Amino acid sequence: MSEGESKLVLYGRINSGNVQKILWLLDELQVSYKRIDAGGKFDMNGNNKEFLKLNPNGLVPVIVDDDFVLYESNAILRYISSKYGGAAFYPFDFQQRAVIEQWLDWYFTIVANTRLVYMQLIRTPKEKQDTKIIHSSVEQGNHDWQQLDGPIILWKVV
Repeated sequence: MSEGESKLVLYGRINSGNVQKILWLLDELQVSYKRIDAGGKFDMNGNNKEFLKLNPNGLVPVIVDDDFVLYESNAILRYISSKYGGAAFYPFDFQQRAVIEQWLDWYFTIVANTRLVYMQLIRTPKEKQDTKIIHSSVEQGNHDWQQLDGPIILWKVV
């Protein structure tokens, strides 16, 4: 449904990976929402007292659903999936749900590891790049991402 009139408000900038995964889920579930630019260069960030009332860490994303405030992207994904997606997106069976949570947390951990490559090659001036960090992170990433060659989903959703 994308951005529109809604009781759900998402605070975050469009170029944040953690915001993008929430946007994808909202659109996939056709949940109406309003997005407010926040974080980074925007006024709604960790230096803004009003934003810090929503998230004392000063980071995006943050959602406000009616009077309920939630931050941390994976917690937001779980909440939206539970509230708006039903069993097809967040199964009621504890073991099936645990597999989803395992992969959600796995992804977050692996991306954090491979983010070092991005930070070194893209965000760090060439003269300050550490080739040991780059090579070590690439090697670890190659190992970690091979896990995706196996079965991820252990059940069939009808």
